[in-house]
Amino acid sequence: MTLEVDRHASLSTLLAEYDVLAREAQTDRGSTLLDVAPFPDDVADNLFTRPYYERLEAVLARHEATGNHAAVALTALAPRLTPGEDQADPAAQLTTMLDQATQKLRPGKRARARVAGLIPTPEEPILDGMWAALAQRQELIETAARQLLQDSEDGGDA
Repeated sequence: MTLEVDRHASLSTLLAEYDVLAREAQTDRGSTLLDVAPFPDDVADNLFTRPYYERLEAVLARHEATGNHAAVALTALAPRLTPGEDQADPAAQLTTMLDQATQKLRPGKRARARVAGLIPTPEEPILDGMWAALAQRQELIETAARQLLQDSEDGGDA
């Protein structure tokens, strides 16, 4: 039972939970950004149902977490998508292009705070219930990270 409790309280589990909650909190924001991007005909409607859509949401969040504007990137990248059934998944195309663009950019002035220096906090607005869940995970993550650091330091003295 102790092992199971430790597994659920592990830093990796808490980080994964926070990531899922943060992405869920940003779903409406991502949808809004994609709704207004200048996609070629018949592309925008299909993005939301594509297998890569969840990955696209994560890349959008990561782009914004660096302090860069996702709307600017989408405005530049959306027209470059190649629509058509014989072409690659447009969500996968956009994910790749946005990920590459993010890697090339320097962090912007609006870079967001990170939980334990690892995961960016989500962009507002976020519902109160979701904020509470995120704040709870953040506290647990930071406690687990401090404990891991302490255990590492204590192990180094032995």
